[in-house]
Amino acid sequence: MEKKITIRTNLMAGVIFVVIAAVIAVLIPSQIQMTSIVKEAVDSRFIPELLCGVMGILGCWLIVKSVVLKKEDYLEISLNQEKKRGLFVLMLIVYVFLISRIGFLISSFLWGIGCLAFTKSKKANYYIIVAVSIIIIYLIFKYVLDVSFGG
Repeated sequence: MEKKITIRTNLMAGVIFVVIAAVIAVLIPSQIQMTSIVKEAVDSRFIPELLCGVMGILGCWLIVKSVVLKKEDYLEISLNQEKKRGLFVLMLIVYVFLISRIGFLISSFLWGIGCLAFTKSKKANYYIIVAVSIIIIYLIFKYVLDVSFGG
């Protein structure tokens, strides 16, 4: 038997946007330094704060739309189908973790090969294209753009 869950999309999206806006609002002062001591009308924090506020307001509107106005869209999700997506997200998290541990080049090779294996790709050309692309990207960033990859 296939297990399914139903999600209230307006309510869920509203809550997620409000939480993300709140987290960003808390992080902005520590991440974006003030360019001057005197508070100007438009400074380096203006656009991030404006977008954070808009995101929070629209998130609140979605919550009101769902709870008060009873206008809701429902999405039914099959948990069996979501297992693959969850595994792919886990692979991405492992890739991000590996970049700082073993470097861009090796972790990107593993990520590229893992993605092709995940999609059950059997064409050798795809593997070659991924390998060559990773090397080209690495060389451009390291020697042309002078970006340090660490690791």
